[in-house]
Amino acid sequence: MAKRLIRRVLGVKKRLAEEFVGVADPDFHTYFPLPATQEKAGYHRIYTPAEIRRARQTLQQGSKREQLLPPVLCVRTPKGGAGKTMLTSNLGSTLAMQGYRVLLIDGDPQASMSKIFGINTKKKHIGDLLEEQSSKGRADFQSAVHEIYPGVLDIVPSFISMASIDLWLVGKPFREGLVKKLFQANADFLSRYDVILVDTAPSTSLLTFSLMVAATNLLVVARLEPQCIETLDQMISNVQELEASGCDQFDIRIIANGVVAPSHPMSDSVESAAVALAQRFPEIIEEKVLSLSPSFVRQVDLYDPSQCGTVIEREPNSMACRQVIDLAKSLARHYKIKLGLDE
Repeated sequence: MAKRLIRRVLGVKKRLAEEFVGVADPDFHTYFPLPATQEKAGYHRIYTPAEIRRARQTLQQGSKREQLLPPVLCVRTPKGGAGKTMLTSNLGSTLAMQGYRVLLIDGDPQASMSKIFGINTKKKHIGDLLEEQSSKGRADFQSAVHEIYPGVLDIVPSFISMASIDLWLVGKPFREGLVKKLFQANADFLSRYDVILVDTAPSTSLLTFSLMVAATNLLVVARLEPQCIETLDQMISNVQELEASGCDQFDIRIIANGVVAPSHPMSDSVESAAVALAQRFPEIIEEKVLSLSPSFVRQVDLYDPSQCGTVIEREPNSMACRQVIDLAKSLARHYKIKLGLDE
C-alpha cells in the first residue's frame, strides 16, 4: 500500500505562539511579536512550529546539548485501552508545536500512532532497523524516517509485519539491549532531535522490553479504573527485574488518564482509583492529569484518514489541548528536554 500523508494546517494562532516562545525563559514576557506566516487558519494568521523554534533559539542564545543522544521517553501502559497511543501522539505533536525537534517511534505492530498522523506504509520500521543493524553492522535510520511537521516532527512508522520481530529477537544474545545499541550506533543522526518518544505495544513483548531498556525514562499511562491500577504493580515489578539484571535505573512517571467531573456517573469509581493510585505511587505520579474527553476520541477517523489529527491540530482551544500543553511543559522540565541549536 502506498504511503499516504495528510496535508495539515501546521501551526497555532498568536496566543499559543506567544506562550510557546515564552517557554524558553520563565521570566521572559510571553507576548513576543512573532513575524506571522502567510498561511492562514480561517481569517487568523498562524505561526508554524519552525517559526516558533527560530524565535525561541534567538531568545535563549544557548549552546548545543552536552550529551549526544537526547532524552528518550518510552510510553507504556499496564493494559490496553488506557490511552498510551493518544498520549504519545499528542505529546509529540505538542512538543513539536512548542519548537522542539521531536522523533516519534511507533513500536506497536497495530500502528495506531502512525495512522493518527496519516501514514500507512510497508516501508521500514524499528524491527527492520534492528535486523539491518545486526546483519550490516549499521542501520540506515534516515531511510525509515517520515516527516510530519517540516523541520520539527518526524516519525519512524510501524506496520503489522513488525509483529514477527519477537521471533527474531528470541535467538539473539543480550536482546534486551539491542535497541539501545541501535540508538548508540546512530547517535550522530539522532542527536539532531531534542527528544525521542516511543509508543509501545500494550502487551509485554521482547521488543517492548528492549525499547524500555533503551529509554530508561518511562511514561506509564494509568486509566483511572480499578483493573488498570491493579496491573501497575506487575509493570513496576518487571521494571525492577530489569534493573536487577544490570540495566540502568529507570525514571518512571505515572500519568493519570480519565479524570471526570463530579457530576459524571462514574465519578465515585474514578475518584477511588485516583486515591489508590496516589497512595501506592506517591513519589512517581505526575501532578498533571488528562480528563476523559471526546476531543481525544475525535482525533481518529476510521473512514477518512484526512480527518485524523491530534488535539492541538484539530481543537487547540479545547480543555483537552490545554491539559496536554501543561503536561508537555511539566515533562519537559522533569526530563530536562532542551531546545538544541540548528546547524
